[in-house]
Amino acid sequence: MKTVLLIDGGAPRAWAQRRGLFFDADLVENLAHACVEDDEHLVRVLYYDCAPFDGVVEQPISKAQYVFRARHGFLDDVAKRERFAVRRGELA
Repeated sequence: MKTVLLIDGGAPRAWAQRRGLFFDADLVENLAHACVEDDEHLVRVLYYDCAPFDGVVEQPISKAQYVFRARHGFLDDVAKRERFAVRRGELA
């Protein structure tokens, strides 16, 4: 059976974070292949995510500033994987 898998990037990122795993393209690829049964043929993986936020925000209660440092290139690394296509959303 031919299979196309759609992955929303937020879910596996949160899953990896809860388990203390480093979230990278290798992990995403391994998760995708783990979702496919033995009798299925993985045709395509559509990975949907937005570019990571990179900037400074003020925390609402303490008013302290928090700096987010994005890992640029992650989505490009995922897109280079065989059978993977990245669909980019916008962070709002």
